Amino acid sequence: FGFCSNLLSISLPEGLKRIGNNIVWGCAKLSSFHVPSTVQEFDTQFGWCNALEEITVAEGNAIYDSRDNCNAVIAKATNTLISGCKATVIPNTVENLGTTSFGFLTNLTEMIIPEGVKTLDNQVFAYTSLSTITIPSTVTSIGSMSFQDCNNLVEVRINSRTPFPLRDDVFTDIAYSGTLYVPFGCKSLYDAADGWSNFQNIVEMDEEESPILKDGDTFTALTPEGVEMTFKVISADGKTCQVGTGSIEGPRAIDKKYKGPITIPATANGFKVTGIGNFAFYDTQITSATISEGVENIGRGAFRCYFYLKTLELPSTIKSIGEQIIAYFIDIDMGEVYHNNVVSIVSHATEPIDIPDNAFGFDTKYYDEEGILMDSELCRAATRGMEEDDYDYYVNGLNRIRATLYVPTGTLSKYKVIKGWTMFKEVKESLQGDTS
Repeated sequence: FGFCSNLLSISLPEGLKRIGNNIVWGCAKLSSFHVPSTVQEFDTQFGWCNALEEITVAEGNAIYDSRDNCNAVIAKATNTLISGCKATVIPNTVENLGTTSFGFLTNLTEMIIPEGVKTLDNQVFAYTSLSTITIPSTVTSIGSMSFQDCNNLVEVRINSRTPFPLRDDVFTDIAYSGTLYVPFGCKSLYDAADGWSNFQNIVEMDEEESPILKDGDTFTALTPEGVEMTFKVISADGKTCQVGTGSIEGPRAIDKKYKGPITIPATANGFKVTGIGNFAFYDTQITSATISEGVENIGRGAFRCYFYLKTLELPSTIKSIGEQIIAYFIDIDMGEVYHNNVVSIVSHATEPIDIPDNAFGFDTKYYDEEGILMDSELCRAATRGMEEDDYDYYVNGLNRIRATLYVPTGTLSKYKVIKGWTMFKEVKESLQGDTS
């Protein structure tokens, strides 16, 4: 029945098992469509069916439904909306919008995508007349050309505080020249995110209209130095967060181009900063780091800045320190061992905690440049040919922590017997020591 321009209605009988590809495509005057209970395979969309206002699925259909009178066809097993029309109200139980589910509805000017939808497949809204669209915080993937030739689309609102990778072909040049509205405190994340950075005008929503922060959400705030820093919510109810996303693949806590000192604040946007995530400042150019009182945990590889970091100041509130927060590493390909340039570490704790022996350097294990535990045979191969003194220095662990440790007056004897801290060659009872 494709492009039967005068077709007003169609009656499909019970007993029908398959509705094939786009059987009513281009039927501009068709006003309703009913799916019989016996249909087991449905593969049609309603492109150019601009008069269509009613879509129903017979009760008793085991595969499909049109729940909540939504005017759409939904696959029950996957909660995927397969086909909709201008009158569709997407139920909040839908998790996926299928390929071309609203594509080529040229009179579609608006559509509300509810929280709960996770994916938008290819060409979901292609060739529609949308002028604005809001993407809920639950969406984690948008398919190719989802908004292809949406030439009226000039405003996109995204409620997710953590940008997911976006294909370059999702939106048209017209949309990219429009405005992308992002949650308060998230502009820099979208400025740097794949695909989203194509938008020429990225604007933060007002704090009042931004989505409420949830556990796992990210946001940014300024440090005392005026540097924008990324934080991840640990507990929205408890108002706690950590610095960085906690992933070596994720964005760094600060722009990698920034070179200078950094202060980890005690609070950020009303959240108490209680931790520093894994690899938060990995491969950045910070020259010193001062961690405010209140921070309790430092994750693995958090300050692996290699050649830039010179000083690190730890608060008295620290309860745990991960492996290799600053570290040496072995380059297998080059057969070399690289060391950091940290010269001083200041600890304000009067009661030092146990920490890993390799928190500030090597132990009897060996790691590559990404912090992955290496096979001992590979380590020997990587270090073969070293001078004996160098081998002892780096691989056997002699004098492996070159930095001076400064501790509170009267605590030297404690630090000299507590696990991990004994790895320092030089410990001084002074918080005013030379840290230049």
